[in-house]
Amino acid sequence: MKILGLETSCDETAAATLQITNPKFPLDSLRPLGACRQISKLKIQILSNIVSSQIEIHQKYGGIVPEVAARQHVESIIPVLQEALGYKIQDTTNKIQTNLKSQIPNLKQISNPNPRFNRGQISKPDLIAVTQGPGLITSLQVGLQTAKTLSYVWNVPLIGVNHLEAHLWSFLLNQDTRYNQPFDRLRAYRQETNKLQTSNFKPQTLFPAIGLIVSGGHTEMALVKKIGQYKLIGRTRDDAAGEAFDKVAKLLGIGYPGGPIVSHFAKKGDPAKIDFPRPMIDSDDLDFSFSGLKTAVKYYLKDLIPSGSLSQAMINDICAGFQQAVTEVLVAKTIKAAQKFKVKSVIVGGGVSANEALIENLRLKTENLGITFYHPSKEFTQDNAAMVALAGYFKLKTASENNWQKLTAEPNLLLEY
Repeated sequence: MKILGLETSCDETAAATLQITNPKFPLDSLRPLGACRQISKLKIQILSNIVSSQIEIHQKYGGIVPEVAARQHVESIIPVLQEALGYKIQDTTNKIQTNLKSQIPNLKQISNPNPRFNRGQISKPDLIAVTQGPGLITSLQVGLQTAKTLSYVWNVPLIGVNHLEAHLWSFLLNQDTRYNQPFDRLRAYRQETNKLQTSNFKPQTLFPAIGLIVSGGHTEMALVKKIGQYKLIGRTRDDAAGEAFDKVAKLLGIGYPGGPIVSHFAKKGDPAKIDFPRPMIDSDDLDFSFSGLKTAVKYYLKDLIPSGSLSQAMINDICAGFQQAVTEVLVAKTIKAAQKFKVKSVIVGGGVSANEALIENLRLKTENLGITFYHPSKEFTQDNAAMVALAGYFKLKTASENNWQKLTAEPNLLLEY
C-alpha cells in the first residue's frame, strides 16, 4: 500500500510517501496483542519525506505568527507536494489554488517552481492522509484543502489524522536515513531500505502504554490501551513544555526556536547552580504547568541584570537549571502514571522528545522499573508527513473516497477516543 501524507498543522509544510507491506488487517481493529504482532511484522519504506521549515521566517518575531505561517504554507504546499511525488501536478494545481483562495483571503497566485527531482516518480497513492488537528486553524486548512482536492481529482480514499496520534507512533519510523542536499528551504530525507528497525521491539512489551506528547504547542499524556484507543490522563494547564523553552530563550535573547538552543547551552552549565521550582511535581493529578517556571526565570533575570551584564556562564547555568526543572517534572509525572496504570511501555513523541536530557532520564527510570521505552529518532521528532501517513494507515478502515466532502479542520482536537 502506497500512502501520501500531508502535514501543515503549525509552521512546517510537509509531504511524504510511504510504502507499507504485509498489512493483513487494519491494526486498530485488532486486540492489543494481535495488533502488536502485526506492528512487529510491518515493513515500512519511506519513499520521500519532505519538510519545508519556516524557522528563519519566524525567528525575527521570536515565535510563530499564525497569519504569516498560513500564507507561507500556501506558497510551499505545491512545490513540497511535487518534490514528494517526484513529478509536477499541473492538472491539479489550479484546483488546489482555487480551494486555497477560498480559505485564505486576498491570496496571490501560488508560485509553482520546477523542483530538482532526485529520484523516480511515485505513482498515484492508494490512500491520502492529512493532519486534521490539533493546530492553527489557518495552517490546517492549507493541508486539508490540498488533500481534499487531490482525493476528489484522483478518486483516492482520504483519511483525517490526529497530529498527536501521529507523533505517538513516530518511533516506528526509526530507520537508517540518508540526507540529500536541500532544495531551497526544503529538507529532504531519503530512505534506502524497506526494513523496519525497532531494535528492542517485542509484541508483548507494548500495551498498555503511557504516551507522552511534548512539543511547542502540546504537553499531553494518554493511557494507550491499543492503537486507536486513548484516554487522556494529563495535560498542561497553561504553557506547553516546548512553549516554555521558547519563552525562556526569548527572555535570554539567545534565539528561536528555544528547545535546541537552550539544550545547547545547558550542556555547558551547572544544573544544580540555580534551584528553579518544579511546578506540580508533587500534585495528586497528572497535569502539568510550566508558566510559573518561565516566570521564575524572568524574575531571576530581573535581579541579575541591574547588577551588570549577563555573562555567557550565567546563561549556561540558567539554561541548565531550567532544563533540569522541566525534565524532572515530565519524568516524574510519566513514571507516576506508568506505575499507577501498571503499563508495559512508555512512548514519547513530539519536538521536545529531541531533548537528550529528557530521553536519557526517561530511559533510566523506565529501565529501573522494567518498562520498555520507545522514542523517535531526531529526524522524526519534528513535525513531518511520514508520521501522518503511518497514522493514516492505522485508521485505514475509516478511509473513504467521499471524505473530501466531510473532513473539517479541528484546531482543538484531543488525543482521547
